[in-house]
Amino acid sequence: MLSPITTWRSIDETFWNPHIRQLLPVNASSVRRVFPDTPEYSEVVNLRFQGMSESRFLDPAKDSPECMELERDSQSIILALYRRGRIRGTMTLNTPTVAFRGPAIMLEKGVQLEHPHFLSPRQLEFTKLVVDQGLRGTRVALELLMASCIIAAALDKRYFWQVGRQVNSDTSWREKLGFNYNVEWDFNDPSLNGMPSKIGYMDFYTAPDNPHIPWFLRRMYRTVLSLNLSEYPLTGDTSCEPVPVS
Repeated sequence: MLSPITTWRSIDETFWNPHIRQLLPVNASSVRRVFPDTPEYSEVVNLRFQGMSESRFLDPAKDSPECMELERDSQSIILALYRRGRIRGTMTLNTPTVAFRGPAIMLEKGVQLEHPHFLSPRQLEFTKLVVDQGLRGTRVALELLMASCIIAAALDKRYFWQVGRQVNSDTSWREKLGFNYNVEWDFNDPSLNGMPSKIGYMDFYTAPDNPHIPWFLRRMYRTVLSLNLSEYPLTGDTSCEPVPVS
């Protein structure tokens, strides 16, 4: 297992795509990392705005795509799913860093949870998941999840957090991924049009033994957790590295 202090900034598709190709040998898509101040980032921002507007997290009448340019993006891992040369899906991963010592759930939405792993350095927060309308219902979101799980296994990020709408169709498929939505973790999101929202939690390391998760996902989690990721050492700029795990 790699040190989370030396890899958060530099980890990218050259690390996770060989593993994805091993798990999904026939695959027309690729998952790449996108950084702010690039043309690809503008595509991600527009896709975020499109998806958040469709979900009523944003109001297109008063909001603009620029509101999806997040201050924290410079210290996040922004994933983009490419298909036929275009970005068709995106998801962003957060973890505590020196500049952002808590999850966006707390720092942007003002939510405090009494949970032993809510502020853990080993947490991984999933946010801004959007898939192009023409690819919904396909395995695109699964490919983004697979890349995220490989990152989590490499960086020892065990505790997953996520926020979704208080809509059964929105939370039911995430529950199948392994997220648990406790009724005490409901709130109206002040950063996204006051949307009634729910917080989901998942222990990645115990997910392969969760009988409520479909067998093929449990197998994927187990396979990712068993990969010898230390064969792919990474080094890089540590200016926005996560706070060390004590």
